[in-house]
Amino acid sequence: MKNILFLSIFFFLLTNVHADEFLYGLLDEKQGSKDHTGWYLGGKAGQASTELGWVDKPYTTENTSTVGGVYFGYNVNAWFGLEAEISYTDSAGNGLFNRGIVESAGISALRIQPKFTYQMNDSFAFIFKGGLYSASYSMYPTDAARMTFKLDTIEYWSGMGLTAGIGLQISVTKCLNIRAVFDSSSAELEYEGEAELSNINAIVNEYSFGLHYQF
Repeated sequence: MKNILFLSIFFFLLTNVHADEFLYGLLDEKQGSKDHTGWYLGGKAGQASTELGWVDKPYTTENTSTVGGVYFGYNVNAWFGLEAEISYTDSAGNGLFNRGIVESAGISALRIQPKFTYQMNDSFAFIFKGGLYSASYSMYPTDAARMTFKLDTIEYWSGMGLTAGIGLQISVTKCLNIRAVFDSSSAELEYEGEAELSNINAIVNEYSFGLHYQF
């Protein structure tokens, strides 16, 4: 249901990019030229669909949870920039373990990627990005699980992979921008503890809305 809502809003904005009333009424296009270059900083929130599975076992688990993060970057010109993003997805991969083992779990991630922008007009633009994805999956076992299976207070898996994203960006004012983005990332995460646990294959798809300030 949330995916349908996200896509509905995305396509509503997309199909209205040439509507004069939308442009001049809501965004006050007549204020003047928007700023599309230089440093920017913002935050995002949305929904993540995660698929985690053991590398050596034919079993995967899927979860839908919330994702939040901050992103910043530098636009060299109107069409090219570099962007970094730090995010956290909660309740990911709980189904990998038997009931009663996991107290909480989540994925922390860093994305570093070039960003390409197709500026349709002064207010609307498509963004395309892709690059490196560094992720760490942390699992907090219950007290009973730690005693029974000799687990640490926190069990970690980490690794590098690739990420790609596409979105629609709207310049609301000269410096304030909002965007709707779909990101897809994958990585093999290596177990870093001492228990007899395997590596994990992780796929994370995110639907998010972001708000940033162009300095």
